[in-house]
Parts: sequence; C-alpha cells; structure tokens
Amino acid sequence: QEGGLAYYAMEYVEGVSLRRAMAERDLTSEETASLVEKVARALHFAHTHGIVHRDVKPENVVMRDGEPQVMDFGLAHDIGSNERLTLAGQVMGTLAYMAPEQARGELSRVDARSDVYSLGAVLYELTTGRPPFQGGCVADLIRRVAHESAPSPREAAPGLPVALEAICLKAMDPDPRRRYPHAGGLG
Repeated sequence: QEGGLAYYAMEYVEGVSLRRAMAERDLTSEETASLVEKVARALHFAHTHGIVHRDVKPENVVMRDGEPQVMDFGLAHDIGSNERLTLAGQVMGTLAYMAPEQARGELSRVDARSDVYSLGAVLYELTTGRPPFQGGCVADLIRRVAHESAPSPREAAPGLPVALEAICLKAMDPDPRRRYPHAGGLG
C-alpha cells in the first residue's frame, strides 16, 4: 500500500437490519438463541482471522432470508497489525453495546472478548426489548457502561429462561477475563 489509500469492499446484501426485524416481530427464546449462535460463529470466524469488529449492534446485523449476516466492519481492527488507526483513549463504537474497556478508551485491551460483550448486549436487547444501558447524557452513559454491571435481563423479561440470562450476563461481565474467551463460546 505504498502511500496508497487503504479501503475494503463488501458485497451488497439485500435484507433488513436486525433492529428492523426486532421491531417487526418478537422472537421466541429458541429463535433468539439460534440467531445469537449464528452471529457468534460469524464473529468467531473473524476473530480467528485476527479481526475484531468493535461495533457489534442490531444495525450491523442484516437478516437475509431469515439468516443473520454481520456487516459494517468500518471500525474493525486487525489484531496482528502494528499500524495505529486510532488514538489511545479514543472511544469508538456505539455506547449502548460497547464493552467497558472500549468505553474507557483502553484500546490495547480491546479484543475478541470486547465483541463478545457487545453480542451479549445485543442478546440483552433481543430478550428484553431494550439495551442494557440507556438514557441520561452521554457522559453518564459512558460512566455506566464503563463501570457498572448490566441489570438482570429477567427483571425486564421474567419469562426469560435462566440459561439464556446466564449466557447474556457472562458475555457482558465487566471483567473481560470472566467473559467467554471467544465468540465461539456463545455458540
């Protein structure tokens, strides 16, 4: 790439975002678990190839013929690259789904487990109808994401199976060492 412009190109995928699909109909617990498992497998594939997405959220999953496809790798990071595309302390991603280490701007700690956290936040919203953290000003939201544990999804969705709640909360543990070590662990 000597002095050239770095870019990526992706196939156009016809479909609707997971956000829109969620608005159109409620998923059963089984459908939710299956969907999250498929997204986890896709993320695990990226991770095994050294790529961390860094912006997993319902808008970045497109439903095509009932199957999820992870999209928009615009904030992705190549784990093996020494090239710094972002500055230390720079917060990148979408706050409601961002891992605590990302919210604190600790980019050297952002890895596959950060995407696991974000997928846990998507699972949280799929099961409760809302993101784990919401409301307030941006600074308050950053503080909450960076320093608080997610509230129990069963408080908002009492009928949620205990096992699905346990998966969600493990994926969203504030300490990356206690999360699933890779997205394949959710599958």
